[in-house]
Amino acid sequence: MDVQDLDFSTINAKISYEHSPRIAINDNKCNVYLMQLFCTYQNKWTLEHEDWGFEPYHYWRSFITLRNKWKVEIYGIVDDKLTMLLRNTYNESGRNVVFILDSESSTLDATYIKKAIKFQEQTHSLVFVKTRFHKLLKDMATPFVKVVDLSTDIENVYSTFRIRQNEILSNQPSSFKKIYFPESMSVSDWISDKHWPIRGKATATFDHQHDWMYYSPEKLFDDIVYYE
Repeated sequence: MDVQDLDFSTINAKISYEHSPRIAINDNKCNVYLMQLFCTYQNKWTLEHEDWGFEPYHYWRSFITLRNKWKVEIYGIVDDKLTMLLRNTYNESGRNVVFILDSESSTLDATYIKKAIKFQEQTHSLVFVKTRFHKLLKDMATPFVKVVDLSTDIENVYSTFRIRQNEILSNQPSSFKKIYFPESMSVSDWISDKHWPIRGKATATFDHQHDWMYYSPEKLFDDIVYYE
């Protein structure tokens, strides 16, 4: 990795990836900041969201709960120059990742745990799987994948993903058009194929790549977790 790509921060800010990207700036070094959120597109960074008027002691959270390769950059005017003050890149390696299972089937949850074990092997993260069937499935745990109760508190969580069939119709990106977009701008200008080329098209909702009515429950984990 080039030195210019390394993460750093010269301001008091907190970047979280629990459920969705959340950016909070708790620093008055600048009167206003430029915040940019990127995702990957054909192995290159693509701008997903930006805010030129991000004020100190405020936060912003993305609607997108799908797993992705995120990067946050924050800029401010320092000595009359636009200066990068923070770069934070999503990296699960060695971090605590939580999967919350919402199914009513121990057999289905067992399938998800197998997928979580494969995920851990790929990412070298520390995985916690929350399930109502933890007593029945706890023997599936490995040294790096813990199977726990839904009520278990986990410290130092890096990212969290709910494996469930989220509501589809009202959570589509197009439902936000009347609220966030002027008549001159279409939703496709904002969330389009170019933003999600690896997925092959715009996501069905902020929570799913595809409408879960058209695939088996076993594929729900893949739909939410795998972006390439």
